[in-house]
Amino acid sequence: MRGLKAASLESRASEVQRRPTSRSGPIAKPRLDGPGDVLRQGAVVADRYRLEEMLWQGRTGMIWEATDLGTKEKPEERRVALKLFNDCDPLDTEAEARFFDEISSASGLSGPGFVEIVSYGMSARIPYVALELLDGEPLARHLRRMSRLSPLQSLWLFKELTATLAAAHARGVVHGAINPANLFLASQTGTSRPILKVLGFGCPTDIGLGSIAVEPDSEQPHYWSPEHVRTAAEVDQRADLWGAGAVLYRCMTGLRPFEGEIDQLMDQIERTEPAAPSSIVHGLGQHLDTFFRIALSKDPERRFATAESMFAAFEAAIAGIAPTPPAAPVASPAPTPAPIPLPGPATEALRAFAESSPEPEEAPATPQRDDASLRRALARRPFAERRVTARSGERRRLHSVSLRNAMVSGTRKAVSRKRRRVVASIACFAIGVIALALSILYAISRTRG
Repeated sequence: MRGLKAASLESRASEVQRRPTSRSGPIAKPRLDGPGDVLRQGAVVADRYRLEEMLWQGRTGMIWEATDLGTKEKPEERRVALKLFNDCDPLDTEAEARFFDEISSASGLSGPGFVEIVSYGMSARIPYVALELLDGEPLARHLRRMSRLSPLQSLWLFKELTATLAAAHARGVVHGAINPANLFLASQTGTSRPILKVLGFGCPTDIGLGSIAVEPDSEQPHYWSPEHVRTAAEVDQRADLWGAGAVLYRCMTGLRPFEGEIDQLMDQIERTEPAAPSSIVHGLGQHLDTFFRIALSKDPERRFATAESMFAAFEAAIAGIAPTPPAAPVASPAPTPAPIPLPGPATEALRAFAESSPEPEEAPATPQRDDASLRRALARRPFAERRVTARSGERRRLHSVSLRNAMVSGTRKAVSRKRRRVVASIACFAIGVIALALSILYAISRTRG
């Protein structure tokens, strides 16, 4: 089934900025040559692209299905998606140069996950980009219909997405707007399995168009990274990985990680942690919670550093293995300051002194003896000699052993004396009892007599 063409969603996702404005009124239509020449079906852009059907129109431009009439070198015709940017005022030199820089960087990307950029340029001061025309549907529409994906479907999608991002990051290209509307499930000839295409590479949003209102059905703000919310100037490849993690969260839980009106949404992205996936969908384990806690960390340094490591961690979490968090950045030790060279004569004198100084002699090792040999030596020495505080290591140990022996011997003698006193006391008590009993018997016998 022929769905929405690739560039139509690309435009929708790439034209959102942070704050809504009060701009109102009709949408300006790009013009080709003059005030009366408005773009319409059948018009030819850049002497090459004949407009056939409008696919989408917004505040920043429009998408047309067009016929590429070819060039002198390649006269064959083909269908393309032609994106035309709105611009009521002519672009200045700096904005035009930025437009060509971004498009030329993206045109060098090649791979199954990229949309082919056929050509780009300016037509009557209007920037345009001709893109490969795709059949299929965007991931955003698929998720609205299916709610969420299974873990295996999510694994396939995330593998395709991270492979495309890894190829772009290796060329130094950052997307900056990863969200379900920019991911297109394109059909392939001869198979029912789609291929994931990442839309939006090389489509600049800051080419002099001014403030752009947030459209109600836009997906982009919900997938901005915290650094993008603070200032888009700090966005790097880690912002793309954040967006990929947020898209994966949406695929597995059926919910976006953050919701709300634009101001509330920005505050949540900066300060609030999303709910653990296991608390939303029964059966998603704690390892997936750990994965998303790393992937959606507020601190870019605590996220996965590359798309490859991020996919490996997700694959491990799906298999029930705890993902390894990225190592904390280790501060490099301060360099040791180089010695300050002294003037010539002083340096030579110090060198000569160092060379003439004798090597320090090692102290002879003190022989060590075990406790048994010390006890035998102690038995052969008189007690008075053992009490002397020795200076050598052997005599100090000998004195320590003698003190321990003396303490043990004294304790034993004290115990013996105490035992003898107890026995004597018991004997005296027994003798007294016997004497008392004899006296009583004697008194009784005399009374009877």
